[in-house]
Amino acid sequence: MPTISKKFDSYKVTYESFGAGQPGATITCYLQDKHIGRIDFYDAVPASRKNRIEDDLIILVFRISSFSDVLAMLRAKRTFRLVLETDLPSFPIGYVAA
Repeated sequence: MPTISKKFDSYKVTYESFGAGQPGATITCYLQDKHIGRIDFYDAVPASRKNRIEDDLIILVFRISSFSDVLAMLRAKRTFRLVLETDLPSFPIGYVAA
C-alpha cells in the first residue's frame, strides 16, 4: 500500500486522565467538519497500538512527551496533513505535515 495522506483544516484536543493502555491525549482532525483521523498520545505506547488506517481514518500514535510540540505546530499553521507511510517492511510510519 502506498503513502496515504489526508488534509485537515480544524482539530479538537482532548486531554484526559488515563489508565494503562489508554491515550492521555487525542487530537481529532477534521476537513470541513468531516472526521478524517486522529493523533493519539500515550505515556507508554502499547505494542498493539500502531499507526494505522481504521474505518477509513488515519490513526497516528505518539508518546505523550510529544504532545506540546505537535500542538504548538498545529497552532502555528492553518492546514495540515496526516500522513501514513505504509510501504515500510516493519511498521507504518505516521507524521503530521504542514
